[in-house]
Amino acid sequence: MSCRYYRILIFSHRGRCRLLGEARDNTIGAIEKIRNLGIRGVEIDVWLSKDNKTLLLHDNEVSLTGKKVKTDQALAREILSERNFTPLPGRQKTIMGKWRSPPPLEEILQHFSEIYFNLELKFSHNSGLSDREKIWIKYILSLLTLNESLERVIVSSFNWDAVDYLISLNDVVKGGYLFENNRWEEALKRGIATGIFSLHPHYSATKEEKIEKAKIANLKVIVWTVNSGEMIKRLLLQGVDGIITDYPYIAVNIREELCKSEEK
Repeated sequence: MSCRYYRILIFSHRGRCRLLGEARDNTIGAIEKIRNLGIRGVEIDVWLSKDNKTLLLHDNEVSLTGKKVKTDQALAREILSERNFTPLPGRQKTIMGKWRSPPPLEEILQHFSEIYFNLELKFSHNSGLSDREKIWIKYILSLLTLNESLERVIVSSFNWDAVDYLISLNDVVKGGYLFENNRWEEALKRGIATGIFSLHPHYSATKEEKIEKAKIANLKVIVWTVNSGEMIKRLLLQGVDGIITDYPYIAVNIREELCKSEEK
């Protein structure tokens, strides 16, 4: 019989794994290393830039060249481009190219067809949407549809209006509410009404009885960002459906240990 803990997805936070060193977030090379460890979940973050480009970044600032700028400036995209790195000859250039900068989102979806993604839509505000942001969400949905990724991508955001708008456009896409501390009941009630796929609470706000309430409502629970081995084990035992962590290899090992103990 398959171990029940194998049904719990482990997501590598920021498209990287700290056990592999400080690799640049959301790059082909970083995600390949995650995949080679047998990890099948990756969380990546996307922003809409001022010049209407989709940027794969965790924070709203980048400082890869020692120059920090906000991602709502067109310069942020330029900082992430290959022109800012010294060219390398031959095969080394090909290998290093995987680590230089995050590729377009569609390239990641195509390159990792076996990976489950948690795609977080980032905004500078947590409510409301401009017409430009609505067009961007339609664009994201079109990428997921064209790359046949709707079944393996969860789109989450702290801006619940963005999630609601996304799922209003397509009844297959999976949307999730990100939240902290005291918004459990609000998220549960609204999520039931709007038909989202999952709740994404901070781990510190996650209790077993709240997980049970979500399961009764047929909502998945995916917690973030859990880096303590003790906390990862507790949440696995409590029955969460997914864990986002900077240390996915530790989480996978704990899951294996729980499965072995269940077989005894």
